[in-house]
Amino acid sequence: MKLLIIFLLISSNIFSQVWQRPFRKSEDLQWGQHIYKIIEFGQKDEWDNIHWTKWMLNDLLYTNTNNVLDLETQKGLTGVGHFINGTIDSIYFNPDAAQKSCPTGWRLPRIGEWDTLVGNLNWEQKVTFFNKLSGYIGYSNRTINDTIIIKNIIKLNGGFYWSLTDSGDKVWGVEIETTHNYIKGKADKWDFASVRCVKDDENEE
Repeated sequence: MKLLIIFLLISSNIFSQVWQRPFRKSEDLQWGQHIYKIIEFGQKDEWDNIHWTKWMLNDLLYTNTNNVLDLETQKGLTGVGHFINGTIDSIYFNPDAAQKSCPTGWRLPRIGEWDTLVGNLNWEQKVTFFNKLSGYIGYSNRTINDTIIIKNIIKLNGGFYWSLTDSGDKVWGVEIETTHNYIKGKADKWDFASVRCVKDDENEE
């Protein structure tokens, strides 16, 4: 028992050393059958008020089938990976599913929030924040006279996360390379990537 307490104290101390301002540790979130570690990221406004945003430190895991998609969401999108289900083996979401999958009160980050967060992460924090890079699955079809003749599946290594920022027929997302380099870009609405949810917290004066 003493060893467990010592281990927890050491783990907590390491966590505190990694997440120093503009970050702070927050309480874990239990949602469904999963527990998510949470940090808060603080930004000052023009009046020196600090606005805190809670970020999940773990990728979202598929929890509730009734909270994902209906059959009309992908109407007209045919072929492999384009139809009905918004998740693949509990870790990937398409953008429509991603927007509906966060816990109540939580949402996808906007692309600018991703920019600001990653711009404030040091190397150690990047490694901690992106400790598991689940990759990306993309789909593309070649058709002749509306008949699909080739179905291509693209799988990429690294971390790929959706944002809330829509761009017509595509959605902005971010890529974390295995070297933890940060890239942002647009992906198709039938592609699959990971989700991190955020929650706006109260201001601190």
